[in-house]
Amino acid sequence: MDLILSDHHPWTSVYSIASGEKSGTPIFMTDTGRGIRKHITIRGSLGASGGMNEMGVPFAEIDLRGLFSSDVVTLRGRELRVVNRGFMWRSLEFEASDGRQYKWKVEGRRNFHLTLEGRLIALFSSGSNSIFSSKEPATFSIYPEGLPVVEDIITTLVYVTRRRKMAQDSAASAAG
Repeated sequence: MDLILSDHHPWTSVYSIASGEKSGTPIFMTDTGRGIRKHITIRGSLGASGGMNEMGVPFAEIDLRGLFSSDVVTLRGRELRVVNRGFMWRSLEFEASDGRQYKWKVEGRRNFHLTLEGRLIALFSSGSNSIFSSKEPATFSIYPEGLPVVEDIITTLVYVTRRRKMAQDSAASAAG
């Protein structure tokens, strides 16, 4: 499944099915609400059978709690189990709803790879928004093996990229 995001940040995007170089039907969207964006809601229109539904009921909620308390990531009523995370959120290992452990890892400056037992399951590229290069939209590819846990994959992508950005911002402000 190839998706194009409406924004370079997964936590503020509408995810649409890629149709050539343009976006087509929206199937996922995130809502950060107002304020300092510590709560993220994720909605989808992809039904359990793979068919399309109306964009409606949220399937995931992410509450970012800060430095001294644990975040809460809820997916279809179950709390996401984080197995491990790397320094500055460069990686995140989690247990998906199928009981298997997947791992997000930063590759370069703009890419995140999701693997399962060494196999590539999904690839996110934040695209380019620089005045020094051609503008490219953010893209997200989920390979067939990942489709049964697509909601877990979307939710954890939003979580790890938002947390990584928060860690980078915090380090930059601490550096002065």
